[in-house]
Amino acid sequence: MYRKLKNDKLENQKIMKNKTQSFSILLIFCLSFFFLTSCNSSTNSSNNDSDLLLEKINTAGRLNVGFEPDAPPLYFEESGTKKGFDYELISFLSKEVFDGVKISAIEDGYDQLPNYLQEGKIDIMAGGRTDEENEDELYSESYLSFGYCLLTTPSSSDKFRDLSSLRNARIGVYDDYTAQWIKEKVPSSNISIIGDREEESTPTSDWMSGLVKGEFDAIIYDYPFGANEIEDYNSKIVISNKNLNGEDLNNYVLVVNKRTPGAGDLLIKINDAIQKFKRSEKYSDAIAEYIPNSNAKNISNINPADSYTIQKGETLSIIARDKMGDVTRWSEIYNLNKDILASPDIIYSGQIIRKPSGWN
Repeated sequence: MYRKLKNDKLENQKIMKNKTQSFSILLIFCLSFFFLTSCNSSTNSSNNDSDLLLEKINTAGRLNVGFEPDAPPLYFEESGTKKGFDYELISFLSKEVFDGVKISAIEDGYDQLPNYLQEGKIDIMAGGRTDEENEDELYSESYLSFGYCLLTTPSSSDKFRDLSSLRNARIGVYDDYTAQWIKEKVPSSNISIIGDREEESTPTSDWMSGLVKGEFDAIIYDYPFGANEIEDYNSKIVISNKNLNGEDLNNYVLVVNKRTPGAGDLLIKINDAIQKFKRSEKYSDAIAEYIPNSNAKNISNINPADSYTIQKGETLSIIARDKMGDVTRWSEIYNLNKDILASPDIIYSGQIIRKPSGWN
């Protein structure tokens, strides 16, 4: 009886051992299958991610774009029609990058729009700045570069022309960001932040009235906005310097959510379209329509053979291509004419510029 029980026990142990081995083999097989399936899924996802955002937008037939409202000349509404330089760019992108999708403008304050990106309420944010980089965002190439312009009254335009002339001057700026920039450049200046004078019920340039009244010696403002807003003042305010920044220009960019699948690949397509836009007549037409050519400075005492008059529809890239045989030589033209041009992007028909060497 004991032997039988012992044999039965040994037999049961043998059966349990076999079952354990079988279970181990099955477990290893299942884990291997799960691992291979996951890798395959991850590979497929990686392969498909590149166009996910693009496909999502095209399928929806709508491109949700975040704009700061009532911000001429970049974005505004007139008689029920949305306009502005940024809107022209987005309209171009909707045809070049997407399937001609409808543009849905989502408006809110500049500080709120990045949150909309992260929440998925907008696909793209217009009017972003590269100097405000966020690790959750991806930035396009610059579509509009500019410097701070110096606004004065006509009687003070010769006195206040550059940063060195602003020592101990009373300066009005729109926001704290600009105030910090001025403090670094001209520590002795007396700065007042005056953007809070703007009210929705009044013209956007009413906050500049302090300059006309003599409360300030000068105002420092982004060139596109300054050139646009002084139009309301009938020559009571002029631009004495179009670019205080020198080579350190401000840049506007488009912004997408870095964590959205396919965002990086979409940005490559967007950058290609931005370059195409900047090298087309559509770009110069948008500049001419939305950014006034305030106080254009013409060259005097120069041999006409050494100068060139910019024609309608031309950009520096187009001029470099046609006159110098290389589109990338636009920088040579700009560097020779920094005292005339507000930036490489902002030029106007009728402006007279100097010809660099290698001009055909």
